[in-house]
Amino acid sequence: MTIKEFYAAVGGSYDDAVQRMMSEKFILRFLGKFAEAGDYAAAVEAVRAEDWAAIFSHTHNLKGVCLNLELGKLARSAGALCDAVRGGAPTGDIPAMAKQMEEDYALVTAKIKDLLASQE
Repeated sequence: MTIKEFYAAVGGSYDDAVQRMMSEKFILRFLGKFAEAGDYAAAVEAVRAEDWAAIFSHTHNLKGVCLNLELGKLARSAGALCDAVRGGAPTGDIPAMAKQMEEDYALVTAKIKDLLASQE
């Protein structure tokens, strides 16, 4: 799998990622560290606990990382959940938004594994 194919598979922007990171080497480096960040797992746990402030904090961080890596689809789903709890009172269907974020995250992490395995 190429990096271009990875971005096409996850709904991201290869061109924007290369422009931001300045090389495919840096993209691979940061994608390799993506799953190590704890905000996704913490956001999922916060959804289970209905901890709106924690959901906001962790999804906001996740959205930022995704925007920096040009992982558009996951950035949008994390951002939707973040916006739904902004201000402390939930709006919208939080479980459905969380499910979408979980699906997008699962796709991204699976494709990262595929990408990294193909680079070895």
